[in-house]
Formats: sequence, C-alpha cells, structure tokens
Amino acid sequence: MTDYSALHDATLQMVQLRWAEGTIRVEVIHVGGGVRRGGAIVGVGVTGISCGRAFPWGESQSINDVSLGERAGTLVLRIEMQSGDEISVQAKRFSFEEGDPIP
Repeated sequence: MTDYSALHDATLQMVQLRWAEGTIRVEVIHVGGGVRRGGAIVGVGVTGISCGRAFPWGESQSINDVSLGERAGTLVLRIEMQSGDEISVQAKRFSFEEGDPIP
C-alpha cells in the first residue's frame, strides 16, 4: 500500500518502537478490497517520533488521515487521529505490510 489515504477510519492497534534497531511498527485494522484485515506501517532508520495522546477532540482510536512527506532529506510520516492527536515519525523509509483477513 503506497496510498496511505486508504487508512482513513482504520483502527490504530499499537505503536511499537524498537530502540536498538531504529525501527517502528504501527499496527492497524483496516478494510482493503472489501475485506477487514490487519496491517502495519513499518519505518526503518527512525530518527524521531512524537506521539500525543491528549484526546482534544474526544476519545477515538480511529485514524483520520495519514500522509507521507519529506523534510530536510528525511521522510516524515504523519498520522492524524480522529481524537485530534498526531503521531509523527521521521525515518529513512516506510513500507506497508498487509496482514491476514480478520473474520
């Protein structure tokens, strides 16, 4: 998946940073091809992360928007939650791992 806009309304499950390896895994449940399934955005060469959880718009674990941009030669993944919180990750590269269908 390169079109992260397809993750609108996906459910955020977990954000896992492996400090020593410099990798991050953002696990979600989303609908792809009409099928509910797991998946994960994986970042390699992580140099920074910011993860707010203050719920300024109210509690929610749903994703509103995901975008990927570049700043000063580093990729920046931005996840806006429907709670109004934002997760921002700077890394060398990102990919999406499609998970299995969920019954």
